[in-house]
Amino acid sequence: MDLPRACGEVIERLKKEAEGLRKRHMRGAGEWTPVFKDALAEIGHEHGCQVWANGGSPEPREDQALDFHEWLFDVCWARCQQDWETFQGLALACEIEWGYSERDWKQDFYKLTVAEAGIRLFIFACKKDGKGALDKVQRWSSWRPGQLYLAMVVPDDEEPVSRCWMSEASSKGGS
Repeated sequence: MDLPRACGEVIERLKKEAEGLRKRHMRGAGEWTPVFKDALAEIGHEHGCQVWANGGSPEPREDQALDFHEWLFDVCWARCQQDWETFQGLALACEIEWGYSERDWKQDFYKLTVAEAGIRLFIFACKKDGKGALDKVQRWSSWRPGQLYLAMVVPDDEEPVSRCWMSEASSKGGS
């Protein structure tokens, strides 16, 4: 899998979906999460992965249908066929957190730091200052250098902000 290409596709698609949700004045996690999961399902299938998650659209298109229930993370792209015997690891692990507190963010983000996946995607909400929120999240990845992260923050009244980075060691650790 071409990870940089997949990262670009994910961010482009999630930003497009977020724009559409805002235009329709949809704000709640219950409205945003299924739309994002369906988008991730479609992209995961395009990359030949099984998509494991709960709670996509009630009647998704075939390319958006989820293949298996949620496992370890909110959304996974599994490199396998229809069974565990062919499992070859995760191409993507995703956590989605709509709580505003740093504690909520850390609880979900730190799950991704231990994920053995090609891409670790974190989607989260904040009240304002999306760039500042991303700066915090990026610092938390420093205790596991060499991992690929992709994050998108959805501030209440601003456009979503995204970032892709390879984690680097820091003398300050992940606090």
